[in-house]
Amino acid sequence: MTEPYAIFGDHVWSKLTAQPLGSLTKRELELTLLRAAMDSGLLEGRAEELAETCHIPITRAHSYLVTIRPVPY
Repeated sequence: MTEPYAIFGDHVWSKLTAQPLGSLTKRELELTLLRAAMDSGLLEGRAEELAETCHIPITRAHSYLVTIRPVPY
């Protein structure tokens, strides 16, 4: 297993085992997976890349990214 995938797996496993199974909402689980992918370097964190890689609309990708990395004011 390559380094980015190992880091991704560690992040996901850590989040999943920190709380009782089933306590995360679907959106929280999605955000956990995306955060782990970005932290491990598998995704760059750009809306267009996320939309293409995950096969989702660009507006949803942008929404995920704003939630994961809020825009500073």
